[in-house]
Amino acid sequence: MFKPKTASLLVNIIASMAPAISARITYQIWTATKHTQRRSVEQACLQSAIKSTLTIENEQIAVYSWGVGPTVLLLHGWNGRATQYYALIDSLLAHSYSVLAFDAPGHGDSSGKHANLNQMVQVLKKLDAEYGEFEVVISHSFGTTVAVNALTKGLRSKALIGISSPADYYLLLKSFTINFALKEKAEKAFFRFLKKQNGVNSFDEISIHHLAKEMNLPCLVVHDENDRQVPISEAHKIINVWSAAELFVSKGNGHSRILYNQAVIDKCMSFLDKLKLC
Repeated sequence: MFKPKTASLLVNIIASMAPAISARITYQIWTATKHTQRRSVEQACLQSAIKSTLTIENEQIAVYSWGVGPTVLLLHGWNGRATQYYALIDSLLAHSYSVLAFDAPGHGDSSGKHANLNQMVQVLKKLDAEYGEFEVVISHSFGTTVAVNALTKGLRSKALIGISSPADYYLLLKSFTINFALKEKAEKAFFRFLKKQNGVNSFDEISIHHLAKEMNLPCLVVHDENDRQVPISEAHKIINVWSAAELFVSKGNGHSRILYNQAVIDKCMSFLDKLKLC
């Protein structure tokens, strides 16, 4: 793969002559992932898991399970991994839940170098078919976009906890196109291609702020007030349209540290306790 500056220059030049080719190259860069290294505190969590695999579009997806009881499904964000939830997994097990998680294509111990929304939705649907309705789905960042799209396509869960979640898919795209320095022609070609790949006419159709209008299951939205990757205004967009949602705001945890903040974990557990009473 080309270096970022070279790739940016290339797709912008090609867009004037062959926009479809420019779009395909950009899409490969947009979907490229990194197998980020696990922190040392995640190793014990990984070693205690029961491991299995499933196949999605010729990729081997690493699946992990822990414990016995009502099942909680965990979904990590872009360039994340299942064991980022190590602290929450410990708490869930202590409260007699079982936990199911996976590394998305191109992430963690799963194969591949790319991932996309449709692939990840397919993983969730396969897990649903095997494990049945989940007590709750807990998702981080882009993982919540995946989870909400999957819920509209048959994923069964009694509730959702979305952490550091972007309400608008276009927010992610615009950040990418700015960082990648796409010019207008290349951006338009890429957007056309991406809409076709997702089978939509507008990115609103796969955005949480649009899909949430039809959601009625309980939802806890968790966000840090100083998240620099996904601003807290995105959380308010979700709350404003999701009728059964509530907001919990953390302080000083940013976009990723929030996953192992004790106050956040305690709030998630109290949310689950309330579900038991309903």
